[in-house]
Amino acid sequence: MARRYTAQFASGGRYGSAVVPAHQKRHPAISLWPARGEELILELHIHSQFSYDSLLTPEKILKVAKYNGLNGTAITDHETIKGGLLAQRVNRDSGFAVIVGSEVRTDVGDIIGLFLHQEIKSRNYLEVIDEIRDQGGW
Repeated sequence: MARRYTAQFASGGRYGSAVVPAHQKRHPAISLWPARGEELILELHIHSQFSYDSLLTPEKILKVAKYNGLNGTAITDHETIKGGLLAQRVNRDSGFAVIVGSEVRTDVGDIIGLFLHQEIKSRNYLEVIDEIRDQGGW
């Protein structure tokens, strides 16, 4: 049986957890990974000042996340990866993961892409999924 880790996440004030098979779900962009039996606590959906609905700077997001005991965060601004890229540049803590993401409005609803390196250009949901995958994202 494969080793499994518990990953907790906080999003929108709600907390949840998921069992993550270590050999399948680890993304190479996360160098931080918990030892067996430890937890990885992440915020996987937060917006920065680069979204119309947030005033938080990426620096402030990192400070608050660390203060609250998180191991990392995914900044998923609307239609852009600017906030996540800036957060990666200013993060000086090797024990804290910053995941670059984006919340993309498509013709059938919003899709969140994680581990992105380039802006998502399409707004067709199938093409958005392809763009995310082409970057090695989730």
